[in-house]
Amino acid sequence: MGAGVGSFATKFKYTYTVEEYQDEILVDSSSGSYSESDSPIGFLVLGGLEYGSQGFLTGLEVRYVVAEAELERRDVKVDWGGFQVCVTARFKFK
Repeated sequence: MGAGVGSFATKFKYTYTVEEYQDEILVDSSSGSYSESDSPIGFLVLGGLEYGSQGFLTGLEVRYVVAEAELERRDVKVDWGGFQVCVTARFKFK
């Protein structure tokens, strides 16, 4: 069992192209892009089990995260929160 604080790096990149046609002939074209990022601080609680013998271990980890990134130019919120489950396998070399 454990608890912690983490930074959740979030980056949004948007690229676009606008084309204008008249009578099926391209008359104008423009393109552009922008990006935005946020690194919110979030909280997490985790726990796990591990079992193994003779150099091979398997495990299960469960984590609950509370974090939300805000991208202001597009008025978008990215919710990092929720449960995450991970199955692990490890080999020990002597």
